[in-house]
Amino acid sequence: TSNILSGLVDLLLARLYWESNQLEEAQKKIDQSAGNLERLGMPGLQISGDLIRALILIAREEYSDAVNLINKNRRRTRSSEFIGFKQLFDLLRAEIHFKMGNLAGVKEWLEGTSIPASPLDDPAREQEFILKARYLLEIGAVAESSQLLDELGRYCDKVHHIRIYIAVLLIQADLEWKKGNLGSVKTLLEEALTLAAPQGYIQILLDTAGPVLGVLAQLPGAPAEIRARFRGTEPSDQSGLIEMLTAREMDVLRLLAENKTNTEIAHQLVLSGETVKFGATVTLVDE
Repeated sequence: TSNILSGLVDLLLARLYWESNQLEEAQKKIDQSAGNLERLGMPGLQISGDLIRALILIAREEYSDAVNLINKNRRRTRSSEFIGFKQLFDLLRAEIHFKMGNLAGVKEWLEGTSIPASPLDDPAREQEFILKARYLLEIGAVAESSQLLDELGRYCDKVHHIRIYIAVLLIQADLEWKKGNLGSVKTLLEEALTLAAPQGYIQILLDTAGPVLGVLAQLPGAPAEIRARFRGTEPSDQSGLIEMLTAREMDVLRLLAENKTNTEIAHQLVLSGETVKFGATVTLVDE
C-alpha cells in the first residue's frame, strides 16, 4: 500500500514540478512513479503518467519523442472509456503543431474536434478553448479571438480558475501587442505575473506569452527562468521602459517577433539596417 501511495504522490509531484518548469525533478518523479503505477494495474493512472511525460518532452522542445508518445496513447485511448484522455492527447499534438508554426495542423484539429459552444458546457475542455483563441489570433481573426477571450474571462470569474485566467491575460497581452497598445500590454502582463508567481506557474508563462515573452522578461518580478532566455538575467530597473518605447520601436519589435530579418524590417518600415539594429538593442536588451 505504501508503494502504491508513493507512486500516486510522485505522479502529483511530477505535475507540480513541470508546472514550475523544474523539468529534471519532474522527470525523476515520473520515472519513480512508473513501477508503482504499473503494479496498480489501473490503465488510467499509467496514461496519466504518459500525459505528464509528454508535457515534459514538449517543454524540452523534444517534439519528435513527444509525438511518438502521444500517438501511442491516442491508439490506447480510442475506446469511449478513455475519451477524455484522447481529447487531451489530441490537444497536445495540436499544441506541437502550433509551436512549430504548422497552423494547418491546428486547423485540422479544430475541424476534427467537437469543442462545445462555451467553456461552461464542458469545463474539462477549457485548454482547448485557450488553444483556439491563440490560433484565431495567429491567423488574424482578432475579433473572434477577442470574443472568445472575453467568454473565457467570464468563465474564469465564475469557476475561479487561476491558471486559465493567467493564460487569458497572456493572450490578451499578445492581442494588444499586435494592436500596438503597449500600456495595455504592460498592465495585462503585470496582472499575469502577480497571479502566476505565488503559485509557481512558470510553464504557463513560457507556453502562452508568445511574442510578448521578451517584454514580460523585462518587468520587475519576472521569474529567473524567463529572464534567462534573454541576454539580461536581471529584471530591468527602468520601470517606465515600456511606456518609453516609440510607435516605430513597437513596429520593429513586432516584426522581430515575427522572425523578420533586419533587412526585411528596414524595407518594410523604410529604415536603415543600422537603425533597426539600434532599435532592437535599446528596446530588447538590458545592457
